[in-house]
Amino acid sequence: MIDSPYYSKTTFYSFQKVNKQKGLNFKNYELMALRFLAKQKLLTSKQFRNILLSFDSSLTTQGMRNRINRLKDANVLGIRKAHTYVKNDYHKIFIKPFGVRILVELDFLSVDWLKKNTYQYRDIRYLDHFLSIKELTVSSFIASYRYGHKAECNSPYYYKDNDMSTLMPDQVIQTNDAFINLEIDSGSETLSTVMNKCHMYLQLAKSYRDKQFIVLFSTIDRSIPLYNNSSIVGKRRINNIKKELSKISDFHERNNMDIYVFPVTESKTWINTYFSQSKEQLDVWMKKVADTAAQMLDVDNDLFSYTLERKRADQLYPSYLPSFIQSNDFYQLYSHSLHSHKNMLIVPMLAGRVKDYYRVTYLSDLLSSQSLLEAVDRMLVVYPNEEDLLSDEIGYALTDRIYLTGLDLIMNISDEVTKDTLTYQYISPFNKKRVSFN
Repeated sequence: MIDSPYYSKTTFYSFQKVNKQKGLNFKNYELMALRFLAKQKLLTSKQFRNILLSFDSSLTTQGMRNRINRLKDANVLGIRKAHTYVKNDYHKIFIKPFGVRILVELDFLSVDWLKKNTYQYRDIRYLDHFLSIKELTVSSFIASYRYGHKAECNSPYYYKDNDMSTLMPDQVIQTNDAFINLEIDSGSETLSTVMNKCHMYLQLAKSYRDKQFIVLFSTIDRSIPLYNNSSIVGKRRINNIKKELSKISDFHERNNMDIYVFPVTESKTWINTYFSQSKEQLDVWMKKVADTAAQMLDVDNDLFSYTLERKRADQLYPSYLPSFIQSNDFYQLYSHSLHSHKNMLIVPMLAGRVKDYYRVTYLSDLLSSQSLLEAVDRMLVVYPNEEDLLSDEIGYALTDRIYLTGLDLIMNISDEVTKDTLTYQYISPFNKKRVSFN
């Protein structure tokens, strides 16, 4: 729950004979939710209730429904019923002119809003796409307030209005640290169009080197009510986007730009994780993943022993490698046992992060072509946990000498090393097959 005395403060607004009610008490968090609704134009009743619930966990579903209906009766909100032919659909909520007037008079919106044509509900052509945008925007709004960021959810015209670029993301989330650009993908755009858009983001990052830009590509899944099943794109689409993005070498050299590719459900998880920690914390955390994995696999007994060494990139790789890879240090495990792999490279991996995907596939190619300066027999890609491992889609580009695991899986088996084999489980994210590492 987002806890602050300011959010719970109550203001009475007198209707002055506008209707039968004398007035209404508004808590500040309700006014903030209404302001957010005005800027977003339309939300489902569930999305709106989730915002209210994030500020006051004591609210009940029936209590919120009653409150919304009262705001409707007061002509503050407009409601359109759910479509009966759409499974698990929700009512749609929008703000009415009287609601805008209340927000202006209580200083939650500027006076300019009185001159705008207030949005009225209408049938939206691509409703799946629209509601997916709102789902991620609501998640960003809630997470930003929960962790004290107070992000601003800007319109798609933000870059145009500020003469920064002609780019029009589906939504621009602005924080103190970065611009998070939401791009909902329903498969309607060709991959070349997606790549052209990414090149425009790259130019934006080059022009504003002091700002951090994050692009979050989210494919539509069944976490929202679907009006058109063709909006759902499968794993192949995610894999293809990552594969094409990994070819943009200039992107991987940018320190102020990152791209992630997820379905909507995993995107919501990423948003919450992003707002809960800083970029510096993320970098330290990823280093810790590799450190911890290496230390747990640094086994030493009579017949099974590893020697752990940290290697600089220039000690392992040819000088022509991209600077993004050359800037990373890696762990190597040198085995002195005939029963195990002789030389293993440990590489951390963050689910959905295109730079990590690029690094792993690049190293995979080097491993296959035996282009490394030192002999490496296997590569171990370590995710922070099994959940990330199973949810990530990394395609079929990896060789059979690449092992994928989660840090928690290694923790669970670190005490199960026998004299002649290392018996921990490896799980492939694309075939879900469980095999032993020996």
